[in-house]
Order: sequence, then C-alpha cells, then structure tokens
Amino acid sequence: MKHAENGKEIGVFKTTDTKVKNDVLAIAKELKSLNKCVDTKTYKIKCNVCYSYFKGNEEVVAHSKLTGHGNFMQLE
Repeated sequence: MKHAENGKEIGVFKTTDTKVKNDVLAIAKELKSLNKCVDTKTYKIKCNVCYSYFKGNEEVVAHSKLTGHGNFMQLE
C-alpha cells in the first residue's frame, strides 16, 4: 500500500489479479443497485453562481474554465 498526501492508503494491484477484479466488479454492481453511482457524462448539475444548468462533466468544466465559477450542485 502507498499513502497519498492526505494520509489515505492507495492500493495498487496487478491487472492480472482476477480476484481483485471480481471483488471490484461486485462492489460496483452493489453500488449501482443502490443508485450510488453517477454517470459523469449525463448527470445534471447547476452552477450556484449564475444558476445555469449543465449536462455532464464536459459542459461543467468548459463553463468553469470560461467563467471561473466553481460552486456547483448535482441535481437529481
């Protein structure tokens, strides 16, 4: 294990480790079934500075670079 600057552990695994791959896929499946995942290409988000609405990370990043706005809220 490695430690990030914030003190949290970072795991690095071999791509050939099928147990780790299967475990990660099981966790992802469980999170998806609980609606705990976000599709960053299609999620809806609002700028809390100018109240504009966006769809996906690309639009949010472009708006942020253009305006300097950095206060956003994800919508349902």
